[in-house]
Amino acid sequence: MNKIQNAAKVLILSAPTDLHAITVGEHLTSMGISYKIWRLEDFLKRCTLRFSLDDRSGCAAVTLDDGDSIVLNELASIWFRRPGAPRSMAMPEPWIERMMEQEANSLLGGMLRSAHCLMVNHPGKDTECLHKIWQLEAAKRVGLLIPDTIVTNDPATAGDFVAQHNGKVIYKFIGENANRLFPQSEMAIGIPTVQFREKDNQHLDQVKYGPHLFQRSIEKRFEVRVTAIGQKLFAGRIESQAISSAGKTDWRLDYSVPMEVYKLPDEIAGQCLKLLELLGLNYGAIDFCVDDEGNHVFLECNCAGQYLWLERKTDMPISAELARLLAGQGEPIIPPFSTYDRAAL
Repeated sequence: MNKIQNAAKVLILSAPTDLHAITVGEHLTSMGISYKIWRLEDFLKRCTLRFSLDDRSGCAAVTLDDGDSIVLNELASIWFRRPGAPRSMAMPEPWIERMMEQEANSLLGGMLRSAHCLMVNHPGKDTECLHKIWQLEAAKRVGLLIPDTIVTNDPATAGDFVAQHNGKVIYKFIGENANRLFPQSEMAIGIPTVQFREKDNQHLDQVKYGPHLFQRSIEKRFEVRVTAIGQKLFAGRIESQAISSAGKTDWRLDYSVPMEVYKLPDEIAGQCLKLLELLGLNYGAIDFCVDDEGNHVFLECNCAGQYLWLERKTDMPISAELARLLAGQGEPIIPPFSTYDRAAL
C-alpha cells in the first residue's frame, strides 16, 4: 500500500450539506478512509489556528468547533470542491471585517498550497481554469476543435462577425464569476448561453461598454459531458436537441432530456487527458457538442462542475472513482504535490 493510502485522511472543502461531498464521503467511509468536510466560511468564526514554519518543517493545524482537528501534514489529499471563503465576525467597522477576511484568505491560500498531498485540484489551477479564453487556447493546443470565437468591445467588429456567420452566433460571459453578480431577481441561475437574434442587431452599439464574447453557433446533433477523474473518463450523451427540450442552446436549462453512457472516440479521449494535464487539473467537467458531421467541438471545462445528475441518470460510478482517487487508489494526472515540480505551478 502506498503512503497516501496509509495516511487515510481526506479533506473535502465544501459545505456540509453539499450532496457531492456527502456522496463521496460515504464511499470513503465504505473503504475505511477517514475524511472531513469543512467550509472556509467557518475559519474566522469557529476555528482555532496553529501554523508554524521553522528550519525543519512546517506545521499547520486547525481545531474546529466540533473538536476535530485538521493537520495539514497528515493529509492524504484535498478536494477543493467548492471551498467558499472566510467570513469575519462582526467588527466595529466594515473595513476591519474586510481586512480580517483578506488576511485569512492570504493565510489559507499559502497554507493549503503548502500541503504535500494530492490536490483535486490545486487552487491556483482552479483559478486559472476560470478563464474561458485560456481554456479555448489550451483546447486548441491539444488538437481539439473549438468554435470560431471573437471577444471585442467594438460594435462594428461584432457586427462583422455576426454577418460573417449569417447571424448564427451565440453570446456568453467571458468568465464564470460574472454570472454570480447577476441579480437573482432577474434570473436565478444567471445568464445562460444566448442565441443571437435578428432584433439584437439594433442593440450592438452596447458592445462598446465592455468586452463581449461571441461564438459561431454549432448545429448540434447532441452534446457530451465528460467527467474526468484523474486519468479515468466518464462520458455521457445528452439529447439536448430533443423536440421537447427547453435547452437546445444551453442544455443546462433542461435536465429532463434523455441521457446515456457515451463511447468517447479514442482520439478525443486522449485529447481530454492532454487538456487536463495542460490545465494542471485532476478533475474537470468537459463539455462538447457534436455536429451533423460527427465532429466533437469543445465548449468549456468546469474545474468544479456538478456530476450527480449524470451519475444518477446513467449509473456511471463517478463518485466512487473520485473517492478512489482521493484515497490514493486511482491514477491522478497531476501527482501528489510532494512529488510535483513546483516550478510548474
